[in-house]
Amino acid sequence: MSYSGIERIAQDAISANQGETTGDKMIVGFKRPATILGFGLIVAAAYGAETTNMVVALDHDPASGARVEKATITIPDNAPLGAVYEASELQRGRSPVSPNAVMDAFDVAEGDLVIVEVTTANSAGAGEPLFYVLVAPKGSL
Repeated sequence: MSYSGIERIAQDAISANQGETTGDKMIVGFKRPATILGFGLIVAAAYGAETTNMVVALDHDPASGARVEKATITIPDNAPLGAVYEASELQRGRSPVSPNAVMDAFDVAEGDLVIVEVTTANSAGAGEPLFYVLVAPKGSL
């Protein structure tokens, strides 16, 4: 990760249908203080009509403390290939259209983890998300 500005830390789509199971899908550890500006996903394989929509959460797990959910995104039915869904500080003042949302930025310390977690699995049996986290050096903004 370079500290020249905002960075997207992205995870390659591990395998198809990452939204079909709940659990941690991306874990980012920090070796120095940073500010988390948001998270999101890019649809790498289109979603079909679902009876249960996938819900993705961003959690902060501090080295000294309990894991806390910071934001969630609910992926809509029929999410098309290439769609981007994001919850971030960067959405502030932009009147984001749901499921995009404003998320308050938060700081992480050395040793902290930021985790992208699927909290509700989708029911469509299709779709492939590529998750990312927006990060900036602490104090750079």
